[in-house]
Amino acid sequence: MKKILLPILMLSACASQPSYAISHAYRAKLERSGCTQVTEANKTCDVNKTKVQNAQSANSSHKSISKFAESLIGDSISHVADTLIADGWKANEGEWHKGKNTLRLIVENNQVVNAQIVN
Repeated sequence: MKKILLPILMLSACASQPSYAISHAYRAKLERSGCTQVTEANKTCDVNKTKVQNAQSANSSHKSISKFAESLIGDSISHVADTLIADGWKANEGEWHKGKNTLRLIVENNQVVNAQIVN
């Protein structure tokens, strides 16, 4: 019995391959793109782009949010709040959050006098 069992155990140990949580192809995409599984899942990084393309995309996204924040200055807080809610922003403890972005508004006399992007 031992003569049969030992070769079977040795063969099964040699034949088994390690299991990985992600495939080699997906791992290569992550490395090429500079993404992590988390950034790819929360849509802040695209595994089908290069590191440079993802960096440019993040930079242009920050610029567009900055322009959006600037456009809020001088408007009434009620109109700004309606605009932010319609655009998908969520209020939390005096700040507005959307994805990985945080917007802080400075309000005087019910008018937005400054809007800050906080990262």
